[in-house]
Amino acid sequence: RVRQHLIKPKVNVADLYQEVGPFQQIARSSYFENATLAVIVLNAIWLAIDTNHNKKDAITEADWYYQVGEHMFCSYFTAELVIRFMAFKRTVFIIRDAWFLFDSVLVTCMIVETWVMSIVLALTSSSGEHGGMGNTGLLRLLKLMRLTRVARMARLLRMFPELMILIKGMVSATRSVFFTLCLLFFLLYVGGIGFTQALSGTSVGTEYFYNVQKSMETLLVDGALVDNPGRILRDINAESLVTGMAFLVFVLMSALTVMNMLVGV
Repeated sequence: RVRQHLIKPKVNVADLYQEVGPFQQIARSSYFENATLAVIVLNAIWLAIDTNHNKKDAITEADWYYQVGEHMFCSYFTAELVIRFMAFKRTVFIIRDAWFLFDSVLVTCMIVETWVMSIVLALTSSSGEHGGMGNTGLLRLLKLMRLTRVARMARLLRMFPELMILIKGMVSATRSVFFTLCLLFFLLYVGGIGFTQALSGTSVGTEYFYNVQKSMETLLVDGALVDNPGRILRDINAESLVTGMAFLVFVLMSALTVMNMLVGV
């Protein structure tokens, strides 16, 4: 499926641009594309610096260098989006450029966070005593909007086409992975019921298998993910060798069979 998807004819964005004009000339330029990718990389680094050191929710409350950085990045990405938009022959052609639509959403969120919310906060803070209550809600909204910054990292995928191939492979394998996980859940559910009943009233049952949910958690972490199955196996063997053998069979089926099926997928 990945191979079939890759050999499908792709739309060349340059074919959607105008033949003459300054905007199409800039949009076609390799210097413009490389500069944009460089700014994306710088912005990705900036996100980590801002997350570690800038603890303010609103940009207007941050130190001046954080404000300058945000305004510079927002200005560049806005200008880049406008140039690409003006380069199209027709406005309707933008729907054929998936990256442009994706960038539009990110830049819109960036504009709202950096410029619109700053204006709104300034207006509400000047409204007097009731502005504090309004700002509290806006600050909560800003915290949620700052999470959208992480999505900007996706623009780096344009730099590495190999990553897109890997992602398409993951998407193609989703159906097989889903049914493999369903099989694992079935084993966990059946094992959870069985071990809860078999070890009821024992010390190991009281600690690790006192109900179905806890039994499934123990089987997943210590059995399927092989966190520390030896410890659980020794505790179970101390109560019942038969139940210990059943736990060992579960580990063989889940960790060595089902989980390795995921590797094969």
